[in-house]
Parts: sequence; structure tokens; C-alpha cells
Amino acid sequence: MTQPYRDSENRYSDTNYQSPMAPAATTLERLYTFAEAIPQLVWMAEPDGAFTYFNKRWIAATGLSIEASKGDGWQRIVHPEDRATTIDHWEQHRRDGKDYELEHRLLTQNGERWMLTRAVAVRDKDEKIIGWFGTVTDIDEHKRATAELQKLVVELEKTSLQARESRNELKELAHTVAYELQSQMRTITSVLRMLSVRYKGRMGEDADNFISQALGGGKSVERSLDGLWILSQIEKPVLDRKLCNMQEILEQAKYNVQDLIDERQANISADRLPEISANAMQIEYLLQQLLENAITFSSGTPTIHCSAIKRDNRYTFALADSGIGFDMMDAERIFAMYFRLDKNTQGTGMGLTICRRIVEAHGGRIWAKSEPGKGTVIYFTLD
Repeated sequence: MTQPYRDSENRYSDTNYQSPMAPAATTLERLYTFAEAIPQLVWMAEPDGAFTYFNKRWIAATGLSIEASKGDGWQRIVHPEDRATTIDHWEQHRRDGKDYELEHRLLTQNGERWMLTRAVAVRDKDEKIIGWFGTVTDIDEHKRATAELQKLVVELEKTSLQARESRNELKELAHTVAYELQSQMRTITSVLRMLSVRYKGRMGEDADNFISQALGGGKSVERSLDGLWILSQIEKPVLDRKLCNMQEILEQAKYNVQDLIDERQANISADRLPEISANAMQIEYLLQQLLENAITFSSGTPTIHCSAIKRDNRYTFALADSGIGFDMMDAERIFAMYFRLDKNTQGTGMGLTICRRIVEAHGGRIWAKSEPGKGTVIYFTLD
């Protein structure tokens, strides 16, 4: 590459600068002008890789003079850990005549900094390489920001993993505690139920009331433990499904709330329900919870009907009641954790939330339609 002469103060001189190839010389002159105008560090080299030109920004950034940078002098400012890679990379691309690009560290006046070096071959009209034009861009802030971001990502992943492990441990604990307490509470409620029948009226009215209150509280705790146990099962990554009869599951759910059915003299009917692939225990809890709500939120004699319609190879189940209903503004909120339409009723506010989790775990969705004073219909699908 024909070069202009530059004096010790980095000024151009036309002395000894004559080009036998006017078009190439014109191209080079434009490159020199461009090199001094852009904000990057710029260098140029001969076809054989000998560095012959550096712009003012190179000198200011590196502290090396033109003469000190020429030849292989520039290599001394490449970070020792990156020097061999930089030289090998440059030599390989120079020999192949391919564009050069590399991120590496340079030792500048401002200390060690990450740089992006790019170079392209300058060719004449016959596509012969007559030199190389290279730029060096400071990417230190970007590089360090990226490294910091990667560090944060690693820390976040570590924290996320710890959180998942803690959550899994809590799930196992909840599952174990709920299972252990369930059997104990069933024993307690069974004894209380036996006392309420065998000794009713024999120990006085107060004793009957105490036993009744204790039995009611025991049943409430039992339901909460059932919900907790079901919730711990829902969170498992693989749902345990089997072919089960929805009609039989409904009958079991009715049996579970028979005391409430008898107390309120509820009328429960159903169409012929299909067989489905599902987790029977979870679906039983779902129907039991929906029946309890339908009976609880009825002002008179509760009337409840369960039906199923098949569309596009998927069943949509509906449980309609004659209850007090609610405003559709609350249709989504009723499935939120701890939300209760009536603050005076007993319960944890978790029942419908667990119902939604069950349905979603089965790949379906659940929703409600209601009107104050005209009852409610709960719809759900199972995939």
C-alpha cells in the first residue's frame, strides 16, 4: 500500500508520495482523510501485514508514537493473555484475504480496556489486495456491562434454583403434615360424631352444644387439610391420571358432604356423566367443593343439577344451583386466593382457588355465570 510520509508531529507531507496507480492513490487519499475524521482508532497495513499507518487517536489512546507502532510494535500494547490469539487471528485472516474481527484487550493510557478490532482488505480494480484498513472501537463499558449482566443472571438462576428447592421442600412438608393430620382429625371427628349421637340429651343441652361446635370445627379443619393435601399434589410436575367415571366421583363427593345435604335438605340431580381421564381424587375434591358452595350459598332449599356437554372431543361440565347468586363483577374474583363473597361465612377462602388449580392442572379452565337472586352456574372443562 503506497503511503504518504508523516513527520514526527504526525503531519502529512507530499515528499516522496507519488503513486504510479492514480485510481488506487485516490482511494488511499480518501481513506487517510476518513481515518482522521472518524472517532475510532485507525491503522493501515501493507498486503504482507506490516503496519505502516496509525491515526492521531491511536497515538493519543495508546501513547505509542508512529514509529514505535509500526511493524510489529503495536503488539506490545495487546494484553499478554490476548497477544498470541490476536497475532494468530490476524495472520490467518491476512493470508486468506478475509475480513478480520476480534474482541481483545489493549493496554491504553487509561489502563486495560476491551476493544473491537475490525479490518478489511483494500483492493485495486483487479481485486488484488493493495493493503488493509483497520479500526479499533472501545467496547470496554459494553463488555463490562455484559459481564455484570451475566453475573447477575447466574446469581438470579442460583437464587431461583434455591427458591425452587425451598418450595419443593415446603410442598413435601405440607403434603406430609396434611396427610398425618388428616387421619388424626378424622379420628377426632368420628369420636365427636359418635358422642353427638350416643349421648345426645344425656349430658344436658350445653354439652350437646359444645359437642356440636367441636364437631363443626373438626369438620372445618378436615376440609382445610384436604385442600392443603390436594394443593400439594397439584404442584407435582406430572399429573397422575386414570380413566374414571364422573358419575361415581360425583356420588362420592355427595357422600362426603352428606351431613350438609341432610341438614339443608338439598336436592341434587345429574345427567348421565361420562368417563374421563383424570386424577379421581382431585376431581372428587373439585365436585365436593362446588357442592358445598352451592348448598352453603342457598337461602332456601338448595337445588343443584350437574350436566356435561361434549364439544370438539372435550366435555364441558356445568353445576347449576338455585342459590343467592352474585354480581358478575365478582365472577373472576371468586377464584382468587382467600376471597370470600360473604365475610360472615366460615371457610379459608381457598376452596375455589384450589378448584381452579385442579382444572388448570388438567389442561382445562373454570368460570362462573351468575345473577343476584337467580343462582349460579359453574362451568369447567378438562383436557
